[in-house]
Amino acid sequence: MSNKNDNKNMSNENDKKNKSGKNDNKDKRKKSEIHKGHRARMDDRFRLDQEFNSFAYHEMLEYLLYLGVPRKDTNELAHRLIERFGSFENVFHSTLEELSQVEGMTLRAASTVCSVLPMSRWLFNKSKERQKHLINNTEKAVEYLWSCFTNRLVEYVYMICLDNADYMINAFPLSKGSASSAPFDVREVVTKANSNMASKVIIAHNHPASTLLPSLDDIAITSRVAAGLGAINILLADHIIFVPDGRYYSFFLKGILKDLLQGIDSILGGDSTSEVYSVLSEKEKLLLRTKKVASLFLKNVYDDAMERSIPESWRVL
Repeated sequence: MSNKNDNKNMSNENDKKNKSGKNDNKDKRKKSEIHKGHRARMDDRFRLDQEFNSFAYHEMLEYLLYLGVPRKDTNELAHRLIERFGSFENVFHSTLEELSQVEGMTLRAASTVCSVLPMSRWLFNKSKERQKHLINNTEKAVEYLWSCFTNRLVEYVYMICLDNADYMINAFPLSKGSASSAPFDVREVVTKANSNMASKVIIAHNHPASTLLPSLDDIAITSRVAAGLGAINILLADHIIFVPDGRYYSFFLKGILKDLLQGIDSILGGDSTSEVYSVLSEKEKLLLRTKKVASLFLKNVYDDAMERSIPESWRVL
């Protein structure tokens, strides 16, 4: 009797599995039918709307992923990426390693996504370089440099070389750093400026945390760059700091650069001073140069505080 019941139960379980398998196959067929011809339809949509105006965020990402996932549906993958990184924009700020960890991502797909922002910046900058740029004031420098810092989540440093008539000779990225710093070698600035036969140089970097005012490190490195370039008769024309909301801080417009350059001239100008200067350590030289611009820098901080109506109790400078 027991054997008959066991056989009956096994038979019922097999029937359930068969039904379940049939249902799974039906679901797969339905899903396959839904996505059959989907890429062709997406291609048709793109031909009619090459600005992606009618595409949702996940559809734009889905279409891009076709390049890296040639024979699979990428709709679910696009949704998965946006959910994983929090937004459409954040997907493109992710690293190759982070993207590769998402289920369904191939190395080619991750590389494709990672290339979008750098390629866009490159194309934008190259389109500007087709014309000879006159950069004879801070506003024109800001206009040219702004795109270099768009959507940057860490600090970057760039330099522009200008000829004697203020036309741009070349522009270079100098350094990629962290969210709070981007160290670079002053010798590289001097070497690039000299090899491009520049008469003037502009350097720029960004503060991703939206802190507009320069740090003491910013002032110190500006002093070192100005001194290094000055030694080969090249002028540091400006150092500009960008923040994400569109504001910028110009060492030239704030008067800090002028005071700094005058300080360097006074240090290097006289024979006796130069002799003293030559025996100082690099740290002592840096402290001396920084000290010469500290009073003006603090005055600018105070002026900016007044403009923002910071309470009187804070204005200790």
